Amino acid sequence: EMARVLRPRGHLVFTCDNAFALQLLLDPRLWPVLDPLKRVLRAQLRRRWPRPERPRAFRARTVRRLVADAGLELVEHTTIQFGPFSFLGFRLTSDETASRVHDFLQRRADAGRPGLRGGGRQHLVLVQERREPVEAQEPARAGTVGSA
Repeated sequence: EMARVLRPRGHLVFTCDNAFALQLLLDPRLWPVLDPLKRVLRAQLRRRWPRPERPRAFRARTVRRLVADAGLELVEHTTIQFGPFSFLGFRLTSDETASRVHDFLQRRADAGRPGLRGGGRQHLVLVQERREPVEAQEPARAGTVGSA
């Protein structure tokens, strides 16, 4: 819907949760590799005690695919927001220390450090409308009628 209402050559900035945020990888309770098992357990529990769904988290490649499928061009993609970090649900640092750790990690992520540049809690994405529609990029086939 956002792509549909975007002005020609207009830009759009959006965020979404990162499925592989560093803080998720450090707490065994939140490991993405356990997501299939957690989904099965949640489905069983929800049948008995319904609860609203949490927002979905996305991998970087899924974000890029969704942008392309919407007919948009990716301009910039990074991650932001590191921490607070926990282990088995218990916070590891004070708010002040968590803020300093975030600043330290964010500077390195912004500098493009592998392992950190994609480790923030949120994807921050800048897109724009494609210069040429996808149909215009494909050569016309014999016997087909174009839309007016």
